Formats: sequence, C-alpha cells, structure tokens
Amino acid sequence: YLKLHDMDRLLHIMGDNLRSFLYNLDYLHAHLADTFKSASFPHFRLEDVTDGSDAFLLHYTSTRGPLLAPFVKGLVCAISTELYKTEADIRVETNDTGAVFHIQMPTVAAEETAAAPAGAEVAEEEELGGYERGAALLADR
Repeated sequence: YLKLHDMDRLLHIMGDNLRSFLYNLDYLHAHLADTFKSASFPHFRLEDVTDGSDAFLLHYTSTRGPLLAPFVKGLVCAISTELYKTEADIRVETNDTGAVFHIQMPTVAAEETAAAPAGAEVAEEEELGGYERGAALLADR
C-alpha cells in the first residue's frame, strides 16, 4: 500500500538496513498499540549469531502462535528486496508461540566495500537520524 501510494520512503525511517528495520519493528508495534487498544500485535526480538557471519535470528511471538509465520517470512523477504535491494536467505522454525527466522544476509564483494575516496562527502540523508529523516521525507511530500 505504501509503495503504491508513493509513501514507501516513510519505511526508510525504520532503519538503514533490514536488520535495523526488524530491530525497530517491535517499537513501532508498541507505538501502534497505544492507538489501537484492542489490537493484538506480535513481538519481535533480534539475536546475534556468533559464527562470524552476517546472520541473525528474528524471534517472532504472537498470540496466534505460528499461524502467520509464512506471512511474516513473505513480508521480511519483500522488505529486504523492495526496500533494501538485497536478497536475504530466510529459514523458518515454528514453535508453539510463533517462529524463529534464521536470516542470512548476502556477503558483499570486497570491491563494493572499499572505503570512499579521501574527501568524499557524506550525503545529507545519511547524516540525518531517524526522526530528522522522517521529517525531511514528510516535508518533501
């Protein structure tokens, strides 16, 4: 819906990458719960994988149990692809209260991770924090 109505830029407020987006998702749901008192929002928690890779775990807990785990996987895949232009490898393990998503981010080629040349300027958008970036995006509308 947001993408179809040219508001997908607002999703960038949630984070600069998939990991930060998912980290902030529980905060978004907590904020929405203040407005939608009778709604039952799921909870999300990130956990680092200690194998030295770019992998992490997303713990999903819901009063609906694992029922919506396939839907959540689809949303995470779409956010990764559409918002951050990256293909995450996601494996799901369901449990009684929800699911654990094993998310492996692609490794970036060495030439893509080279440091910026000396004197290169940081784009204004990169300097802005989440709230400031959101205000700037809203001002552009």
